[in-house]
Amino acid sequence: MISLKNIKIVNENKIKSKIDILIIGAFEGSGLNNALECLDDNDKKNVVLACKTENFKGSKSEHLSVYGSGNVKRILLYGLGKLKRLTPDLLRSESSKIFNCANNRKLTGISILASSFKLDKKTYLQAFTEGLFLASYSFRDYKTKSEKINKIKNLEFIGNVDKEIVEKSKAISEGVCLSRDLGNHPANIVTPTYLAEKAKNIANANKNMK
Repeated sequence: MISLKNIKIVNENKIKSKIDILIIGAFEGSGLNNALECLDDNDKKNVVLACKTENFKGSKSEHLSVYGSGNVKRILLYGLGKLKRLTPDLLRSESSKIFNCANNRKLTGISILASSFKLDKKTYLQAFTEGLFLASYSFRDYKTKSEKINKIKNLEFIGNVDKEIVEKSKAISEGVCLSRDLGNHPANIVTPTYLAEKAKNIANANKNMK
């Protein structure tokens, strides 16, 4: 099952609520000025200084973490490489790495600055969200119950994104993860009867299915 269950879209230019971690995409050879407009002045200065100190270039999979001083507790700059090489497949792959990078910090939620990842383009948005949802998948039916793992549950987009595309991505990812679940169960569990009941449950939960 996927852990990302709570999806929120905040269409505003300035961040006004408390955020555990804000993830900003950065392209190699492109400036960050527009992406940093959502931050307060102190956080802008801290990010610019950190980029200079750590020689952050925005190359693919490069990332830099900066502590915020205002509403944003942490800021994660994530490199995407050259803008001209951006594709849906690259975004899908990199967003899964972003999820794991944030999840390793034992957080419960992540906030994505949509414009910095070019998520106004629907194909980019769908690929990016699919990568996040699929990265949040885990199968623990036969694991020790006392063993605790962290999985981020809350996903927030800062900026203008298409909610229908996000919901579509979630539905596709849930279907993929259901297939993973069925493949992970042993054969004595996933019997023909089990599969038939699962299909009935899916049909009953979707009134438009024929």
